[in-house]
Amino acid sequence: MLYDGLRVALRPAHLMMGAVAVAFTITSAHPTQAEIKVGFQAPLTGFAASDGKSAKIAAEMAIDDINAAGGVLGQKLQLITYDDQAKSDQAIFTANKLIGEDGVKLVVNGSYSASGRAAAPVFQKAGVVMIAAYGVHPDITTDRRRDAPPRCSSARCLA
Repeated sequence: MLYDGLRVALRPAHLMMGAVAVAFTITSAHPTQAEIKVGFQAPLTGFAASDGKSAKIAAEMAIDDINAAGGVLGQKLQLITYDDQAKSDQAIFTANKLIGEDGVKLVVNGSYSASGRAAAPVFQKAGVVMIAAYGVHPDITTDRRRDAPPRCSSARCLA
């Protein structure tokens, strides 16, 4: 019963992880790889720990659902999670760890805007796709360049 309630409450995260799987399929340079590593940053300790922990549960549920359905192009997903404590310095540290040690090509940032904004340039420089799941700062949700395609926040995209 509790699990069913969580599943309904966390449905947007499932949709987000489905989008992540599709994005990774498009950007994957190693289609024969046995397991696809998906990075996940969230505040698991500190003032925002309750938000981070619920985001982690949702991400784990989504990964389980995707893997149970056969994965992405027959490949299972592996979630690699790090605690960024909702702090910019920790977000940069964990971004470098996800890239350098874990070799992820896709990351979902389940943290707040400040830490997501701090980690984004690290991922961009490394060519790693980053999806900001919680960030709502205008620098994340809009692009001020005239020729840029429209962006939207995860809440508006998944609603």
